[in-house]
Amino acid sequence: MPLIKQYLHISLNLPIIFMIIQWSLSFLVPVIMGVLQGLKRFEAFGLGSGSYSVTRLLTGFLFVMVLGWGINGAILAEVLGSIAIITLGYWFLRDVMSTTQEHLGENLWKDMRSFIFPTAVFTSISLLLVNADIIMVRHYCPNEAGLYAIASILGKICLFLPGAFNYVLFPEAVLANESEKEGSRFLWITLGLTSLFAGGAAFMFCMFPSQVIALFFGIKYQDAAPILQYISISMALMAMTNVIATNSLAHSEFSFLWPLGGGVTMFLTLIFLFHDSSLQIAELLFLSTVFISVGVFLVYFLFKNRKPKKNIRLPI
Repeated sequence: MPLIKQYLHISLNLPIIFMIIQWSLSFLVPVIMGVLQGLKRFEAFGLGSGSYSVTRLLTGFLFVMVLGWGINGAILAEVLGSIAIITLGYWFLRDVMSTTQEHLGENLWKDMRSFIFPTAVFTSISLLLVNADIIMVRHYCPNEAGLYAIASILGKICLFLPGAFNYVLFPEAVLANESEKEGSRFLWITLGLTSLFAGGAAFMFCMFPSQVIALFFGIKYQDAAPILQYISISMALMAMTNVIATNSLAHSEFSFLWPLGGGVTMFLTLIFLFHDSSLQIAELLFLSTVFISVGVFLVYFLFKNRKPKKNIRLPI
């Protein structure tokens, strides 16, 4: 813990403890929500996801704005949001939990093992890419961390706004793969909607960054405007890249991990070499996401004619 405090320039233990708790809970959330997604219970999935946001918003307002707990209150709100989504998810899956367990065939475990590793790599790399920049800014440019955090919060709207489309795409793509049907139509619809929502938000943030920041955080944070422009474009590119990655996972095609991993490695290496300001780190994030997006799309078009491996079986 002392090393973490020193790296992030934090003097208190409590925020780190809350972050560790949140990190532990984050392993349960995708398991529960993944089952709901696989069963195509999208109403329950939406309510569960919404409970996280609503709980985090309400408790965050209470802890930070009313009680004045600062960073401790903000992170604690994240923890309570995760607890809410886990609790609600278990409630929606109570019928599944109460069913009689049946023996799972050996082939199923083999298929799961072959799918778990690349999926874990994809999830880990994606989380690292969208969170490492804030950590690096906190380490290399601690005086600018506040401005960067504001730009990051707004910019990531471009990533999360169209995220619901991927939740629908994955089980549909799996079913198309299992039935050996052409599923590209649903892919292009999802990609088009994602481009519309993510691209539209990025366009607004790029054209009117100062006005957007002033609207949500006040005019005193307008210096974050150029950072917001780079982050919003980067997150929009990642949103579109995630569509291709999700579709590839559904077809057990993992070649996209190479440009994704290469881009993250390039990003971390460049930050280690160049970190004069938070704006420079935002520029490096943009450069890396361009590399990743181009690479993932190229890999998809190069390998899309290959016969997919049927590794995933979705319960119906």
